[in-house]
Amino acid sequence: MADFTIHRHPVQAVPCPDCRAAAGVWCRRPSGHRAAGLHLARGIKADRVFIDQHGPDASGHPRCGPLAGRSARSGQRLNMPSSIISSDAMPPEISLW
Repeated sequence: MADFTIHRHPVQAVPCPDCRAAAGVWCRRPSGHRAAGLHLARGIKADRVFIDQHGPDASGHPRCGPLAGRSARSGQRLNMPSSIISSDAMPPEISLW
C-alpha cells in the first residue's frame, strides 16, 4: 500500500511509469540527471492509487476541496490564474499536485 505522507512529495509514493524511478525516488531525465519536476504520468498514477485507497471524496491537496485557491492561514483568495482553481478546469479525479 502506498504511503502518501512519508515522501517529500506525495506523488513519490508510487513508481514512475515514464522513467521507471522507484517509489520514494525523484524522477530522472533520459540523461540520468534528476528531473526538475515529476512526470505527469506518475501524478496520474498517484491520483488513481490515492482514490483507490481513500475514496473519491478524499482530498489530498489544497487545490481540491472547499478551500481550493485560498490561503491555508488566512482563508483569503490566492492570486492564482482562474484556470488553476476553476472547478471546470479540474479533472473529475482528485489531483495530488
